[in-house]
Amino acid sequence: MGFSPRNPTANQVFKLYGSLPAKLKNPKNGVGSATQMSGINPEPNPCGDPGGTQGGNPEVKTCIVTTGYQGTTHTRTVHVMFSLKKNKFIRPIRIEGGRVAGKYIYELYPGKYLQVGYQYFARQYPSRQLYAQYVSVNHDCSVVYGQATVILFETEKWLMNQAIPQMLKDLFNWRPQYHSEPSIDFNKVYPLGEVVALTKMIDNKVRMIEGEEHE
Repeated sequence: MGFSPRNPTANQVFKLYGSLPAKLKNPKNGVGSATQMSGINPEPNPCGDPGGTQGGNPEVKTCIVTTGYQGTTHTRTVHVMFSLKKNKFIRPIRIEGGRVAGKYIYELYPGKYLQVGYQYFARQYPSRQLYAQYVSVNHDCSVVYGQATVILFETEKWLMNQAIPQMLKDLFNWRPQYHSEPSIDFNKVYPLGEVVALTKMIDNKVRMIEGEEHE
């Protein structure tokens, strides 16, 4: 399953580092999420979760954002949206597709999010990639993909021995296998420190390659 340029692969992110903005805007933010320490403006929540009807601002509309997954012989990928307000992977409103490939359909308010992804390409070395990048959903529902952190690796043991945020290791463990869907835990809430650590990796454009020193 392919992804459009507005939903780049980790490999594309890796190549685009030089052209990405140095930083996203840092307006004031609330307490109780990674945004307090990272300076990211999270998604607004005018009426609770998308689809809520109580006390919301009717002028703020939600936007449809699509990611996806694939589990074939030579390619295994999954791309998931992450909430900087709730410190968890966002549950899509629906999943289209089946065991081999599918799409995650999200209904999101305008704001700042993360997209976290895993990719395996059998004919590439290193064959595995993990990435996390800023995503900005604008009020006109346009989507802007910002700077990223990328991990290129080959072996599971090396990855699990790295001092990286837990959600990256979790996504690797939840990755799709051959003709099987990813097993994402959308209910798991991460500690603030883990989310802040991930945003700092993105801010610093950290690039890790198995067998090389941490840049």
